Amino acid sequence: MSDPSNKVLAAPADAASPGAHSQPEQLLLDLALALAESHTASHRLESALADAAESLGVQAQFFSIPTGVFASIGSGVDQRASLMRVEPADVNLARLIALNEVLDDVARGDVSDDFALERVAEIREQSGPWGRPAVIASFGLASACSVVFFGGAWREIGVALLIGTLIGLIVVFASVQHRLRRVGDFVAGLTAAAVAAVSSAYLGPLDVPSVTLASVIVLIPGLTLTVAMSELAEKNLVSGSSRLVGALMVLLTLALGVAAGQLLTGSFNAGGADPVRHFGILGEAAAVLLAPVAFVVLFQARSKDYLPIALVGAIGYASARAGAAWAGGGEFGAGIGAFCVGASANLYSRLTARPAAVASLPGILLLVPGSIGFRGVSSLLHADTVVGLDSAFRTAVIGAALVVGLLLANAAVPARRLL
Repeated sequence: MSDPSNKVLAAPADAASPGAHSQPEQLLLDLALALAESHTASHRLESALADAAESLGVQAQFFSIPTGVFASIGSGVDQRASLMRVEPADVNLARLIALNEVLDDVARGDVSDDFALERVAEIREQSGPWGRPAVIASFGLASACSVVFFGGAWREIGVALLIGTLIGLIVVFASVQHRLRRVGDFVAGLTAAAVAAVSSAYLGPLDVPSVTLASVIVLIPGLTLTVAMSELAEKNLVSGSSRLVGALMVLLTLALGVAAGQLLTGSFNAGGADPVRHFGILGEAAAVLLAPVAFVVLFQARSKDYLPIALVGAIGYASARAGAAWAGGGEFGAGIGAFCVGASANLYSRLTARPAAVASLPGILLLVPGSIGFRGVSSLLHADTVVGLDSAFRTAVIGAALVVGLLLANAAVPARRLL
C-alpha cells in the first residue's frame, strides 16, 4: 500500500496552469516513484526511465537514491525539477513485473497516457500476493534451510524454525507499529540469541551460534550490501554509499541485539553441539530446493515464479560450490556463481519478457556474504579485532566478486531490460 506522503512535490496541476506537467511527464514521475518503492537499484531505475522518456518523446533526466528520486524535465528556461520522497520498502517482485509490463506497453505505444497513469496508480495501491501469515511462516522456513547450510541437524532445524517464526512475528508487528519499526532488528537479534541459549539448556546441546545466525538470516542485509557495491561499480556513488552505510547499520543493530541476548542468558549452560551431525550434500540439496519457497513469499513474487527462482538458485549454488572447489577459495566460487545466476536470469528475461530481477535477486541471496559480515561485526563487539577485520575484508572481497560476476554476465548475456 502506498504511503500518502510519497507524492511528487510538484503535484499534478491543471494543464492550463503554469508549470503543470503533461500526461507523459506525469507518467514518468509516477513510474519513477513506483519503481523506487519496489526497491529497484538506482542504475536500473535510471536506465529504465531514460528508455521510457525516449519512447514518450520527453526530455528528462533522473537521479535516484534509496530514499528519493530527483527528476528534471525539459531543458533551458523551461526545465522543471521534481523531488519524490521514498520510504525504503521491501522487494516486491510481483509489482516489478506489473511495472515492467507497463514499460513494455509504453515502449510499443499500445496504451494511452491516461490508461498507463491509471495502471501505475493501481499497481502502487496493490499489496503483495502474500499475506502476513505466509510471510511469518517463510521466516521460519528460511531459518530452517539456512541452518542446514551451516551444518546443523534435526535439533538445530527445529529450534531455528521456531525462532525464525518468532522473528517473523516481530518483523510483521514492527512493520505496522511505526514506533517499533526502528528497533525491530535489535529486538529480533536479542530474541534469537536468548531463545537459542535457553533451548540449548533445556532441549539438549545445540550449535547455538549457527542457530542464532540462521534465525536472523533474513534480516541480514547481504543482498543490500551486494546491491550497494553494484551501484558503486556502476558509478552511482551517492546511492551506493548511502545503501552501504544503511546495510552496515542494520548489521550493527542486529549484532548489538544478539550481544544483549547473550548477556541476558549468560547464566544458562549453552552446552556444546554434538560432533558431526550435519546432513551433508543431500541435506543441502533439499535446502536449496526449499529455500526458494520462502524467497517467493518474502520477495512477494507470484507462486508460478517458483520454478525459475528455484532453477536459477540451484544453478548459482551448485556453480559456486564447484567454483570454490576448483579455484580453492570461496571468493572465486562466489564470482562464478554470480556469473551463472546473472547469465541464466538474463536468459530467462529474454525468453519470457519479464525482469531478470525475478530470478536473479533470490538466486544471489544464496551467495551473498551477509553471514560473514554479521560474524565480523559480532567479533568486533567482543573485542576480537583480528577476526572481525578479517571477516570484514572477506565480506568486501566476496561482495566485489559477486558484482564482477554479475557485470560479466550482463556483458555476455544482456538482459532484455535492466530491471
